[in-house]
Amino acid sequence: MKFKYFLICILLILPIFLTACKKNNQNDLLQNIVNNTTKEVDNDTQWHGKLIYSDNIIKWGVPNLYKISDRALSEFNKKLVNMGYDFNVEFISLDFNNYHDELKKYEEKYGSLDIAFTGFNSNKHKELILEWILSGYYIPLDNYLTSSDGKDLWELYDSKIWDSVKVENSIYMVPNGVGTNNGIVFAFNKEYVSEQELSNFTGKLEQLEKFLDYLPSSDDFVPIIIELSDMSLTDLIACDYRYGLILPHNEKAAYNPYDYNNFRDLLLVLNKYYKANYIQDDYCLIGNEEKPSTYTELVDKKLKEGKFFVYIGDKSRISSNYENILIYEMPSYIRTRLNGTGIAAGSKKQNDAFKLLALSYTNQELANLLIHGLEGYDYTLKNNVAYPTSDDGGNAWLNQLTLGIYENTYPMPGESFKTDKITDKREFYKYHVTASPYLGFNFYDKEFSTRIREINEIVMDNLELWKSDNIEQDLDYANNLLKKNGINELIDAVNLQLNEK
Repeated sequence: MKFKYFLICILLILPIFLTACKKNNQNDLLQNIVNNTTKEVDNDTQWHGKLIYSDNIIKWGVPNLYKISDRALSEFNKKLVNMGYDFNVEFISLDFNNYHDELKKYEEKYGSLDIAFTGFNSNKHKELILEWILSGYYIPLDNYLTSSDGKDLWELYDSKIWDSVKVENSIYMVPNGVGTNNGIVFAFNKEYVSEQELSNFTGKLEQLEKFLDYLPSSDDFVPIIIELSDMSLTDLIACDYRYGLILPHNEKAAYNPYDYNNFRDLLLVLNKYYKANYIQDDYCLIGNEEKPSTYTELVDKKLKEGKFFVYIGDKSRISSNYENILIYEMPSYIRTRLNGTGIAAGSKKQNDAFKLLALSYTNQELANLLIHGLEGYDYTLKNNVAYPTSDDGGNAWLNQLTLGIYENTYPMPGESFKTDKITDKREFYKYHVTASPYLGFNFYDKEFSTRIREINEIVMDNLELWKSDNIEQDLDYANNLLKKNGINELIDAVNLQLNEK
């Protein structure tokens, strides 16, 4: 399913954004996905079964991206009662475009939810979820996770994943299981470079230059395909990007992106390749330029035809069907990623809410009902793969995105695993993923909230400067603009908190 890439990438701090809406924030990106992939669940109007089998209702707030058929919800609630639990679930659907505002309005009118998805950050407000957590909306889950009810849920994820959602050393949410940290790869076309020629390659863009002059110059050949968007470029220089700042992994410090030498040098190399036409607008996601709706297909076509020299992007994008390639993998980092589902502090049913949350993630039968629906009605199972019965491809990807339930669900068409979902993911995080030195660090100071948004917006708005005719001048302009907007004061405040840790 071609839109799989969109859904996974939303959850990551360093994603590829395979979308036609580069100027938009994550909510706009989601709307683009929804318009192309979903419709309302068409419930059988002839079915008049019960939805609820208990008077103890747990209200679970979700964006209206989530869809479940009445039959599946009925079966889910019936199974809870049959398992001996005296509670059922009701999903409260909230407009994802204004999720937090809609949540507040709902609770003002009807009282507190019991369980709530955290919502999404946006390019303009990357710390929205952090602010929501620090406002006291969610309760800490640490004690629950060490209880008998939380044991299976705790063991579902690698400790690094739990660390990635910590705020002030506490866990307030169950991590979204859809998120992965595949890392960036350089996928070279074997037709134009040998394994021996790449023996000294270390993942630096400037190392490509010695090969580029010897490539075909035809119009349909693309030397460099880059599916790195926004500040995911920082993976190439081992940094985190947060609060509008660069946080290098080799030291504990914050920097102005356009005044940080390694980042400036990276942009200068991109600029050089762009002017030489080695990088082309139609095959590069860096910056704010909108892409055509056919973008994904265009890139797939080049990769399959072998009309490229190197692809730079997410590892999961490189299909096993592309046999004529040599892969160089950059280190895979896990960073702080505040996205998941938690228990509302205003809930009067917190114990039952946690039991429901834990069961939904860890019980395979319940998890599949929530994600795929009812077998035989919403999907059919063939060779342990769930095939949606609807012609539009179903809603399972968006259901996983909004509930975060992934590991204990059946694979979808196109997914493949060496062993299975849980084993593959556990081994990958244990052996192949490195924790960012800033994992669990969250800077927050009300005095700087507005300034962070303004600084981040300046950084984002200047991502096209690597295409500039006078890049040194434009870098200096962006740097000075950030200084005028108080980036040095922000850097001092972040560094002060970093040194206190």
